[in-house]
Amino acid sequence: MKVRARLASSSNLSLSEAERFFNEINDSCGSADTEAIYVRGTLQYDDGLAWRGQLWLDDKTRLEPPSLQDETATIGPRIVHVDAILECIGEPDVAYARQQMLLEVSAFLTVVMRKAVRLLDHGRAWTWAADMKGCEVRQLGYLESANPLSMPSRGTAKQIPLYALDNPPLGINGSTNEISLRGDVVDLWELYRSLGAERRIQFLRAAAKWQEAVIHWQDRPSLSFTLMVIACEALKPLDADNRQKLLRRHPGVAGSNGC
Repeated sequence: MKVRARLASSSNLSLSEAERFFNEINDSCGSADTEAIYVRGTLQYDDGLAWRGQLWLDDKTRLEPPSLQDETATIGPRIVHVDAILECIGEPDVAYARQQMLLEVSAFLTVVMRKAVRLLDHGRAWTWAADMKGCEVRQLGYLESANPLSMPSRGTAKQIPLYALDNPPLGINGSTNEISLRGDVVDLWELYRSLGAERRIQFLRAAAKWQEAVIHWQDRPSLSFTLMVIACEALKPLDADNRQKLLRRHPGVAGSNGC
């Protein structure tokens, strides 16, 4: 990026000082200097058990339960907070970095939980009045009354239940009122974070389509099925089509490789 600037007539800044300022900015950008900034975001999922415990995905990413829960039903609209330490260029970069972090975590949780975890809904909508005798327009969204100003410490809340892969929950049977996650969820997050940039983007693209498929599986089943196929296709190796053509032309290749 090239910038042309000139000193205002009322400025006391000398030309050498201005040049030094621009040189410092260029040096900072060239060295990719960032600062660690704490942020909090909120995700939602519907028709599920409540999120009542915390989970540290890594030292800089924590999933935290909300202070309010829908206790009127076993399943309902649910909230989970995401606390994270993000490497930002500065305060102006926080909004973008926070949004990208939430998209990333929501996609990962959608795959792991097999439930559509998405960004918080906002906007205005018609809702029933409390006495159920009328309706009114109200603002959508969840508002936490108090939020931490810095990354909380480990052990400030109980951990969310984890289940063994060979003993998953059989369904909602009234024996519990909180959601549980697969026991290797932290390992899966570590594997995902260790992917190269290209593979990580490939996963996020597939997860985004899977997320859409889960959202629409009840109201638009044909679209949902199509999106699932697209998600699976997005995970195929880049040379998958060429390999299939090779196998069709030379059937013996698969046998010679032990496939």
